[in-house]
Amino acid sequence: MKKIFFCFILFISTFFSFAQKSAKKEKVTFTVHMRNGDLISGTSSIRTLIVSTSYGPLAFPISSINNVKIGIYNPEMDKESVTKLIDKLYNLKPEIQKAAFESLVQQEPGAISAIKEYMNQDSYTPAPSEEYSVEAALQQLITYYNIDEKVPMDDVVKFDDNYSIEGVCNFSGNIQLETEYGNIDLQRKNIVSIDVASEMPDEGSAKTFILNANKNISGNADGGYLNTGINVKAGKTIVISANGKVVLSSLSNNSYAPDGGVNGAPAPSDGGTNAPTYGNVVFKIGETGQQTKAGSNFRGKVATSGILYLAIYETVFNASNSGSYKVKVRVMD
Repeated sequence: MKKIFFCFILFISTFFSFAQKSAKKEKVTFTVHMRNGDLISGTSSIRTLIVSTSYGPLAFPISSINNVKIGIYNPEMDKESVTKLIDKLYNLKPEIQKAAFESLVQQEPGAISAIKEYMNQDSYTPAPSEEYSVEAALQQLITYYNIDEKVPMDDVVKFDDNYSIEGVCNFSGNIQLETEYGNIDLQRKNIVSIDVASEMPDEGSAKTFILNANKNISGNADGGYLNTGINVKAGKTIVISANGKVVLSSLSNNSYAPDGGVNGAPAPSDGGTNAPTYGNVVFKIGETGQQTKAGSNFRGKVATSGILYLAIYETVFNASNSGSYKVKVRVMD
């Protein structure tokens, strides 16, 4: 275990040392998913994100991050005041119970983690009133903020698309974004997640990605598309090249090449439709963008702006798939 942890820390140090050198060259864009369903994009002055983890604090160059999922826990929340309100639910006077309950259900989402922590104590017993119980307050907060109970207590930071770590991000106060409509302050408690994307620092520079067949399948609803972290502007030309081999258990364990060739045979004809065939490398611009065939070689201008996503085309996902493609991406004028 100690050896694994040492290797992990060594990898983190080496990776971030490299990323820090390139961070200053890249323009970083935040796409913020709000709890009310709004989607807000803009640039941020944040260049380093400190994450407090069980291993200690880690410093992430913002350009190396793909996504941050904001957990329920808020380090800036007054946990003591929440605990005092919960204690008042045990008072024998109904008017005190009611007042405490009404104050408790008006707290921010971070109160959910404090309530759960309170309930997880060995000494915990239900409050005397069912109407003004701890459980009722917890459920009302979860419903009010439309929070999935599977949401982690801590933040989840995803980097290099294949790695993630849990902890508490040092977002202090509001997150400020510079948008086309002016500067906007966003409160942490109102944020679900943040996609981070960077523009290529140099004309014609390339980035390389690995598409794993046991994950990056277009038909995989749980993160099948790989977020490259590249923010592409409308009118730019993207050049994609790919090689490798994957075996798709969902398709009788046949092996595929990026151009769609099966078991070493030439790529099948698409009949001039340019529609993707099984095994093809595909891409889209933005989470809801149109799926487009890239194959083993692609060059073309994009009509919309957004983050570039990559995947292997197959409508059915099977975790038993194996193999991977190595994909190189260039963005040019």
